[in-house]
Amino acid sequence: MPHEQSQTMEPQSQSNVVNVQINVYADDNSGEDSGVKFSHEWKFQDAPGQFNKGRVDLPANDSYVLKFHFQDRSSRKLSFACPGANAMWVTSGTSSSPPQCPSAAGDGGQIQYSGSGTNCSQNLLSVVDSNSGPECLLQYALRFNGDPYTGPTGQQYPPYAYDPEIKNGGGATM
Repeated sequence: MPHEQSQTMEPQSQSNVVNVQINVYADDNSGEDSGVKFSHEWKFQDAPGQFNKGRVDLPANDSYVLKFHFQDRSSRKLSFACPGANAMWVTSGTSSSPPQCPSAAGDGGQIQYSGSGTNCSQNLLSVVDSNSGPECLLQYALRFNGDPYTGPTGQQYPPYAYDPEIKNGGGATM
């Protein structure tokens, strides 16, 4: 899946944990096999200004609480496939060896699904990205339950999935 260019913004707070708001949208689209087109926008929660499109770019030396706010504008009655470890599958890689779209559950060595700052409900998924170790890229699949659907290629849904990318700057210690 091609990815849009991202913009790098520095968070306003130099605290150890930074909140990131990620709005995820699902719209009907007959051009997609699932009949759903996903999109997102993101920003550091306490930063003024507009949302960014494309890859979520997290600077080094902080950890992050990623808060995915889901808005289903499709006719499929979608909701996060809770618990968190089922709602978000993650693989990791580098710019020279990019990660593949996840095909099984995993945390990419960076994502925490339980503990402080985490939550999974119908329209909200909060996870902690430790952003530790060297810089890396995370490819994640946000997974959703919804009405049964058979796409034009014969693929059965649910689960429905959306797979944007996160760039971790690395270096944080928790």
